[in-house]
Parts: sequence; structure tokens; C-alpha cells
Amino acid sequence: MQFRFGSDAHVILDTEKNDGSIIGKQLALLKRACNSDCQNIFIYSHRPVWSEEDTEMIGIFKDNTSSTFGVNFKEDILPLIKSVDDSVNVFWMSGSLGGSAPASYFYCKRKNLHFIQTAIRGKKRDGVLQVSVDNGNVSFKPISL
Repeated sequence: MQFRFGSDAHVILDTEKNDGSIIGKQLALLKRACNSDCQNIFIYSHRPVWSEEDTEMIGIFKDNTSSTFGVNFKEDILPLIKSVDDSVNVFWMSGSLGGSAPASYFYCKRKNLHFIQTAIRGKKRDGVLQVSVDNGNVSFKPISL
């Protein structure tokens, strides 16, 4: 699913389909968002497919489900989101941290490309992120549960 809210594009991806690869209709939606005239792009997925092929991320989300045959993130998706103009922020928000990580995790691959991981797992340290957009500027406020 892809939609606009104000001057921002939002894309919801099902990362449980196709062994975690973003292909077909989902890839088309992502391409449309990345080529749109917007201030921010928000991408939402359950699994952090962006971490599966990243050597800096090995073992960080070890309790997560991951692909059996590999994902197309490094080959197809990362170049696509890196092609977005530097003035547009891309926030990829996932919601599966595994059992041992903190309630929220932030990682920046490039000045305008941000990966965010959150989870609610029934633990005392769980929390959510309140996301605010004011005149194109995005801010986050952690809220402890």
C-alpha cells in the first residue's frame, strides 16, 4: 500500500511475502514513492530486511525471522532509496527487534536515509515512538510503556 499524507509519501510493505524480497507490485509502489515530489518518505515493514545483507548488522537482530534464500535489498532496494534526492529524508521503520534488543534502534546509512526498529514484546523496557512532522521536519519522541 502506498499513500500521501500532506507532503509526505508512505509505503507499507509486506516483508513476509516472497521470502523478504521486495518485488512486483510492492517494488512498483516503492519506486513510485521514491520518484514522487515529497518532503519525506516513510517506509513501514515488519521484518528489517534492510539489515539482513548489511555486514555492520550481523547478529544485531539474531532472534528475528530472516529469509531462507536471501533478499534483494542490497541489489535492488538500497540503490533505489539512495537515488532519492538528498533533500528528501527516507525513514524505514520496522517492527521486529527480536528478544534481546532494546525497545528502539536507530541507524543512519547516509545523511537522509534512516533505519528505525521498534518492538512491543511484553517487556518492561518496551516503548513506542511518536513521530511528528512539522513543516517537513521529522522528530521522534520515545514513549515508555
